[in-house]
Amino acid sequence: MSSVFEVATIQEQLRPHLKDAKTKLKSWDTKVADHVASWIKAAPAESRGEDSQTRLQLTFEANVVEYVALMYTESRHHGNSKSTGPKILPKGFPILGPRFVPPSLLEARKRTPANIQPQSLYIRPLNVVHPFYYDDFCCPQCDSTDIKWDSWTGGGARGVVHGVRCEERAIGYQLRCNECKKKYGQGGSEAGAKGPDNEKLGYSFATTNPKFWAKRQHWEIPRGVPIFFHRCALTRELFDLIIELRPSTTSELHLLEYKQRELEYLEAYRTRFIPTFNFGSATDPIQEFSAPYSIDGYNDESITDDLITDTFIEFTDRTRAVECSKYLRTLKAICINLDNTFKVAKKATVVNSSNERSKLMKGGVLSVLNELNQIICWRFCQSESTQEIVELLEGLKRRFALLGVDDPEMVTVDNCCHVRSGILQVFPLIKVLLDVHHLLMRYGAVILNGTRNPRRAEVMKDLRNSIIKEPANKDSPARYWTQSEQEARLSDAFTKWVTRGGVWSAAAHNVHNAQLNHVHRGCLARPRDDIASDGSRIEGSHKGWNGLQRSVASGLKLQTSLGHDFVLRRNIRVALDGKTKYDDPFVKSTFGSHHIGLVDHNASLWNALLTPGSVLSQRPRLVDVPSEEKFGIVPSAHADTFDGLFLIKPEPEDEDVDSMGLEDIYSEQPGEMYTHHRAILIEELNLDPKLFDQPLDVALSLPQPKQELPLNSASTRTVSSSTSTVGLQIKQSEAENLETPTPIRSVSIAQPRNSDIAMTDISLSVDVPIRSTANTSIQGQKRKESDQDSDDLVIRTTILDNNSDTIPQTKKARIDKPVYPIFAALRAAASSEPSTSIIPSGSNNTPYSVPTTDPTPSVQLSVEELNKPLPLPDGTVNKLTPSQLLFQTGTGINPRTLQIAYGAEFYAFMDLRLQRQWKTFEMTPKRWAADTELYNDKLRLLPGGSTSYKHPRALVDKLAEIEPKIIHRIQDDNYKSKCGKTAYWKKHCDAVSLVKVEPGEKAASTSARKPQTCTRCKTLKYPGSSGSPENHKKLFCSDGFRPTLTGETVAPWPLPPGVFSAGIHFHPRVLLAHVREVYTRLFVDKIKREDLSLEDDAFLRLLDSRVVIVTGSDDDKLRGAVLFKMFATFSIPATDTFHLYYPPQY
Repeated sequence: MSSVFEVATIQEQLRPHLKDAKTKLKSWDTKVADHVASWIKAAPAESRGEDSQTRLQLTFEANVVEYVALMYTESRHHGNSKSTGPKILPKGFPILGPRFVPPSLLEARKRTPANIQPQSLYIRPLNVVHPFYYDDFCCPQCDSTDIKWDSWTGGGARGVVHGVRCEERAIGYQLRCNECKKKYGQGGSEAGAKGPDNEKLGYSFATTNPKFWAKRQHWEIPRGVPIFFHRCALTRELFDLIIELRPSTTSELHLLEYKQRELEYLEAYRTRFIPTFNFGSATDPIQEFSAPYSIDGYNDESITDDLITDTFIEFTDRTRAVECSKYLRTLKAICINLDNTFKVAKKATVVNSSNERSKLMKGGVLSVLNELNQIICWRFCQSESTQEIVELLEGLKRRFALLGVDDPEMVTVDNCCHVRSGILQVFPLIKVLLDVHHLLMRYGAVILNGTRNPRRAEVMKDLRNSIIKEPANKDSPARYWTQSEQEARLSDAFTKWVTRGGVWSAAAHNVHNAQLNHVHRGCLARPRDDIASDGSRIEGSHKGWNGLQRSVASGLKLQTSLGHDFVLRRNIRVALDGKTKYDDPFVKSTFGSHHIGLVDHNASLWNALLTPGSVLSQRPRLVDVPSEEKFGIVPSAHADTFDGLFLIKPEPEDEDVDSMGLEDIYSEQPGEMYTHHRAILIEELNLDPKLFDQPLDVALSLPQPKQELPLNSASTRTVSSSTSTVGLQIKQSEAENLETPTPIRSVSIAQPRNSDIAMTDISLSVDVPIRSTANTSIQGQKRKESDQDSDDLVIRTTILDNNSDTIPQTKKARIDKPVYPIFAALRAAASSEPSTSIIPSGSNNTPYSVPTTDPTPSVQLSVEELNKPLPLPDGTVNKLTPSQLLFQTGTGINPRTLQIAYGAEFYAFMDLRLQRQWKTFEMTPKRWAADTELYNDKLRLLPGGSTSYKHPRALVDKLAEIEPKIIHRIQDDNYKSKCGKTAYWKKHCDAVSLVKVEPGEKAASTSARKPQTCTRCKTLKYPGSSGSPENHKKLFCSDGFRPTLTGETVAPWPLPPGVFSAGIHFHPRVLLAHVREVYTRLFVDKIKREDLSLEDDAFLRLLDSRVVIVTGSDDDKLRGAVLFKMFATFSIPATDTFHLYYPPQY
């Protein structure tokens, strides 16, 4: 692929094979001079080089260009030739390239030994991207093969091609597409049209332009072609090095190459030939070797660390994330093991334009392993709520159904009682088990003096042996005692060390009762011992997660890319390590390569080339399972709709758990792990921290093993809800009405969730969707402060802010700008397929009036009005930083809505805290929702308005941050501001009492029956007497949609009036009319998302979950059509005529 190019030598080799060689070679020299002159003239004035070294570089490149052009001409038939096959070049014809290396000093020593010059060592190699070397080209824009190769790129070679050891250059050729010229050329049918990047579409493409290769995976780009970016390029060797090893820099290799070239020059000069005749010296004196960064000399620069990061992210976005997701969707499981790890999520920060970092992924990384130790799914969680686990498991259930396998039989977790109800929502027959490792750690937390206790190892061994019959080995998994045997053995082991004394702290009694309760329920027994079901494997995987970018600055984009890469590499390695029984023929065909996209592409090409009846066998392909699962950064309906306020599980600072045996884990566990488990036990069991340092009173009676033991002193109640979370505790007065909306997905519909969850009393509450009255706020309408405590308050739970402060121009966004999901799909369809209306042309064109249950004007529509094309959005959104943009694109939430900035936003927050008397332990979800609306009203009144209005989570996080600071100021008697004054902080420290008063006897009143509320709109069902018009309708909410559906997820509330009516009718024309209205508001009138009414926001979420674009159909009229998936419960009135497609009806 690399060829040393000596002009004189090549010309002599070509001479015998050229007709009229003398004329052609003379013309060669003339064209070289013309190329050099035109390239210098075309260069920008500030970079135009007239020095000898620049001319030496350009002369080398011009000679290469002429050689390739001559070789290309000699390999093609004349235009009038009747030959159809390829023209064969003579055997003696030199074929060099496509990478041309300048002559080294070896050639100089052998040809002109008395003249050793260093300048030839400064010339950069040239990469030529020309159709002579790569003939499998088509139009990169329309894939047409009706193309014409025109000429070399006008400005000459691209000057920045980063290499492993030195910088290089590249030159390309112009391709012209005749089909695109007819459309986008001067006078074309679509002249002036713009593409998705808002740039004008053309018909001429250079092979050194990144758009030329944009549709290809990196392994589809021919070998030898550099990887081109907007401002630079990378050689294939450097690109492969980055994606395989991820080096931080190559500067040392560049300096090594520089010093080796300097040594080559000095050695060549030292051994040069010195003639002995008397005509004076025939050799030149030694010259100073150029500095490595001299523009007029060596002129070298290595790739920056930022560009290395951008390259890896580009590779992940285009290739690795797709490969990882596709492979994960093929994995199965009999026993799953799930857990969160938080250390890696702490580095997945979102950076704003002021370089401030925010940790928004507070739920850590949730990963699920199967019995073969493979990660089968993973995601970043915005909360620690069980509902995010439910969302993840729903995707798994769809996958298993498509694969035709049974649901998992067992699931091992570290907090079985907290997540059991959520898991059973998805897998009703699964057995939820407790991880033995965490059971042992909870006992270890109550050992007196912790790791310093000399008997700790013996105690832990006895406890482990009371649960595990035989530990795992290389040939078989661990075997467990039965539930009854575990219960008896655990009691005996605890009693044994109580009797001996000096082991247990005073807190051990309560902890032992709680863990014995787990054993009594069968949480530690295993239904089967032939597969691995312990939790040490997922704890071992946390070591890999937390090792990503250890001690290195990172962010959300890079952590997500590293996560996809880590998961795929680990799964391929585990599948082929010989320890598992994984027998996938496709994985075996990779031979350990993690480039599974390339392996699958090769298999597809091989199978296509096999002839029928061939003795050769076909190769296995990677199955594409359309389960619609997404991994990494994913939207969460729970977080988006403010359904989860929770406490974060602390993560040990120095976790080092590998996938070894349990005995290795607990025997070498550092003391910080026990501190972590002590914190959990104090919270869960309501223990006094002093008990952990006091010895156990031996006189205390041990718990009865056959009794159901309480987990804490407070009474445990079971409430009907679909929301539970790790470490989450809510008031029963609020818990009875909780309901979590179904996550919004593009096509699939999740099943309703109803389960019973055990929860206990503390002061912190959980947020819930807030209902509104029938007449919801129209765009721009505000709530009155007098209504702030009523049940009629609403909050915009999905906020996508397009306003932002700008970022420096030198920072380039690494991914495309986001648009609203449904309109992104519509715009893609509009640009690729002719628009097809689903309204029959022969239908009734008369205006259509839809009766509604609300006193709103009737909608007057006609088919012609509905069929008018909408203008494409210009794609302009105010800039976010790359990590903010990724977070918004992945989750659907603008990160600015989750942060309260210092300045006006902070002062408005503190003033409202004073006014509304905010205390964390008294705040309820409805109060947060109402007060967030008030806070956003205050932001609107600020001079110039606010850059973004806030999600309730922003206020929750800010209050949790402010209260400890206020307590410290009160304790230290320090009320000074930065300016030295004390009035401000004195006022706000004294404004709100942070002392919690126990309710005492008043708590009994909370057991009174709560009034019934609608599970969808949260409206009080019967505020009036029987038959009162104020009462909620039995079959439908105020927007005409039903509160519940059988087998389907209810639509978001509140929808625009008239789309649904009476709980039984669906009106398509009203829906289409509102699509046009919302589209016009967003993309024509440039209204910001947070300024849309609640109805418009719910309407957008409805479209995201129900709209399907037909990409493949035998019916030409249907292909490209946009279909709305109807609800089975609703029907179209007979007065409205629309086509229905497929079952279920669209």
